[in-house]
Amino acid sequence: EMEPAPLAGQLEDALPELAWNDSVSALLTGSPQLARALAGVERAQAAVAQACAQRTPNIETFAAVRHNDNSNSTNASLMIGVPLMIHNRNQGNIMRVQAELAAAQHEVKRVELLLQEQLASSFRDYEVAREQVDQYRRDILPDATRSLELVRTGYQQGEFGYLQLLTAQQTYSRTNLAYVDRLRELRLRAVEIQGMLLTGGLQAPGQ
Repeated sequence: EMEPAPLAGQLEDALPELAWNDSVSALLTGSPQLARALAGVERAQAAVAQACAQRTPNIETFAAVRHNDNSNSTNASLMIGVPLMIHNRNQGNIMRVQAELAAAQHEVKRVELLLQEQLASSFRDYEVAREQVDQYRRDILPDATRSLELVRTGYQQGEFGYLQLLTAQQTYSRTNLAYVDRLRELRLRAVEIQGMLLTGGLQAPGQ
């Protein structure tokens, strides 16, 4: 139920200038999806270290001191126990966690490739929109403005009819609306790239 009101700022102000290499670097450094995959590698590495440590048995020690009143002597004893891991070297668990580590590392590569593929598509759309915006500002809008002014002047001098003036005004309006649409597309693609391709905030990570 809010009343329409003008927004602050101008649509043409500070148009984004993005470079491919910088965008790739920022994505691979700050992507939450990639950070999630890297965390999986760290967990798998910790599991491998734990499984390898468990194949080395713990050494148990026991010390005792006894005094013999009859002989008035004191005896000390020290016992050391080491389980012999003859048949169980925890190989099964080690192989399992090593396989999980390899899968986690492959997942990192998969996410990296997926992100770069998605970035390439978004960046291509950004470059197309950027070129179209430049073309509108450089050629199309000035031509539409000059055409409208010529028809308006001709109408005032009686050279053109009202229908021709109306057609020129409609063409000028459609051209400006198309320009605004290109500006909107440019900013949407830039926000998508700078926002780590996180579109659709209700989706689970990695989807």
